[in-house]
Amino acid sequence: MHSATTKPPQTPYNLRPRRPTSLDPRSTPAPARAPSPTLTRRRSRPALLRQASSTSSSGTGVMSGNSRVANGARKRKGSAVKSNGANGVAIPNGITSPLEEEHPATSNVPPTNGVNAPLSDPSKKTVPRKPMRPRANSLSMEHWKTLNLELPRKTLHSSIGPLTLVLYFSWPEDQSLMPIIQAVFGLMCIILLGDLLRFQIPWVRQIWEKQLGKFMRESEKTQINGTVWYCLGAITCLYFYPRDIAVASILILSWCDTAASVFGRLISSSSRLSPYSPLLPNPLFGYIPIARKKSLGGTFAGGIVGVAIALGMFGPGWGCAFVGIIAGLAEAVDVGGLDDNLTLPVLSGAMMWLVRVTTGLI
Repeated sequence: MHSATTKPPQTPYNLRPRRPTSLDPRSTPAPARAPSPTLTRRRSRPALLRQASSTSSSGTGVMSGNSRVANGARKRKGSAVKSNGANGVAIPNGITSPLEEEHPATSNVPPTNGVNAPLSDPSKKTVPRKPMRPRANSLSMEHWKTLNLELPRKTLHSSIGPLTLVLYFSWPEDQSLMPIIQAVFGLMCIILLGDLLRFQIPWVRQIWEKQLGKFMRESEKTQINGTVWYCLGAITCLYFYPRDIAVASILILSWCDTAASVFGRLISSSSRLSPYSPLLPNPLFGYIPIARKKSLGGTFAGGIVGVAIALGMFGPGWGCAFVGIIAGLAEAVDVGGLDDNLTLPVLSGAMMWLVRVTTGLI
């Protein structure tokens, strides 16, 4: 026989135990909350209204009956009244003043008077803001003094240009340039002899560096003076190239090299212009060797001076653009580590002569 299964009796109501409420006599009362250590008596709504009305009568604040701003209560939407949290009073225009207690003698908060209340904690010291450091002006004399522009050396370097122009316009065209070449060769021999003596005799080196040290680089104190290479480059141009091309080559050596050096260092030292004047890649275009520390700004400055030289020597035309490119590249190229006082006039003269033979623009 199958055993009969017993089902629970059906009840019409849910007999789950309900949560005791405050009206239920079986509920246990909650423990009393400990009083706040800072307040001796909890503030009531009438006390808040009295405090707000007294503040309003003194002209420091207004509290409407429809706004509740104390003890975290909500405030009527759209009201222009602002509060200071649980211990604040509603004051217009964003001025915050703490509420006085119902018994001010037992309160720890010092009373304040509306607009005269401090907006910040007086105990906190405000640190004065440091003045901004002025930007260094790359065109000021103070900035020029911090750079090693070699101004005495570059002044002597550039003074050969006017002397060359005077000889070019005053020397007769039908007369040979051999006397000038011999004079430059004699000057080169004197400087070379002085270099050999200062390498061997200490007191000669001391006198030489004391008198002519400001025209020399640090590397030239143990090497041959750059003036020797300058004279050798001028002699090569005057002997092998036509007269106008030789003079243009010496002017490029005198002025383009100075402009490229001075403006290249000025632009590279400027925080605003240095991103636009990067160093030239080596090799340039994959096969042209470039000397170290040659920048785009210095090459561009040398090219502009080269264009000005071409305008004065050969007149306006497309040849000026060729001379500018030739001057910029010849100033930056490196030929086996030789001094640029020798390579710059020789290379620029050879390229200008080549452009004249092939195109006739110069």
